[in-house]
Amino acid sequence: MNTVDIEKIKLLAEDLLESKKEVSELNKLLKQEFKDIEIEVDEPLSNGGRITYKKSEPRTTFDFKGYSAFLHNAIKEGKNYTEEELDLIMKEFAIEKEGKWSIKLKK
Repeated sequence: MNTVDIEKIKLLAEDLLESKKEVSELNKLLKQEFKDIEIEVDEPLSNGGRITYKKSEPRTTFDFKGYSAFLHNAIKEGKNYTEEELDLIMKEFAIEKEGKWSIKLKK
């Protein structure tokens, strides 16, 4: 049976929690620097890493909850739709999402 050094584990856990807090603060500082900036950045870092800041492509998502509610009500009302009609109705539940600016760090 193996044993474990509880004190060492506690110290490591405390260090990890402190490091996570520091990373969170650094992320906030980075976001503040890029606040209201709409210029793409792609720069190498001195340690061989890279920082990029760019806007993602707009994408289409689907409102599954809304479509499910629609279908549920249609079934309750006894309505029947053809496959073509359902395809057209599905398009009404498509949602176009704007692209978002994001910061990425790579090693």
